[in-house]
Amino acid sequence: METPMNVEHRATIAADPDAIFAFIQSPEYHRALVPHLRLVEAIEPLSEEVADDGTLSRVARYTARAELPRFLKRFEDKAPEFVYWEERSRLNPTTRELRYEIVPEMPENWRSYYSNEGTLRVEADAAGNASVVMQNLEFNVSVPGLSLFIGKALRTEITNIFEAQAAVLREHFGEKA
Repeated sequence: METPMNVEHRATIAADPDAIFAFIQSPEYHRALVPHLRLVEAIEPLSEEVADDGTLSRVARYTARAELPRFLKRFEDKAPEFVYWEERSRLNPTTRELRYEIVPEMPENWRSYYSNEGTLRVEADAAGNASVVMQNLEFNVSVPGLSLFIGKALRTEITNIFEAQAAVLREHFGEKA
């Protein structure tokens, strides 16, 4: 069993926590995010459902150009042009927390090689004049002989996504990214 990898990210945004969380829940957030993600071509909402307790369950499908890490370039001619995954999330506006899982579109028997769970939380900063957006994604890649390499490549991509999300929030709330 491979040791799970963890990516954490914190960003301070000059806005009220409730305003930030409301924006994250809006379709405008995903539209604004696409140009900031290097390989992502589209993010399309698939479903949204509000529960009686006010939590929102949401599924969004990502389409990205496939790009293999350097050590796998010899397989590039066999790689698909695009890859797809779903972000399945549950947003709680009371706690301003989003819990999610990334589900790649791949044959079911391959999914056992990858698992993940993530959170995004928005809190007021200590001074009370801004908010801190904390993100965490824990993932595990179980591919004998390749887990470390794949994990490092994923860690870089996840960090880039977290930084792009923070840039979108800063731009939306009037800060220079």
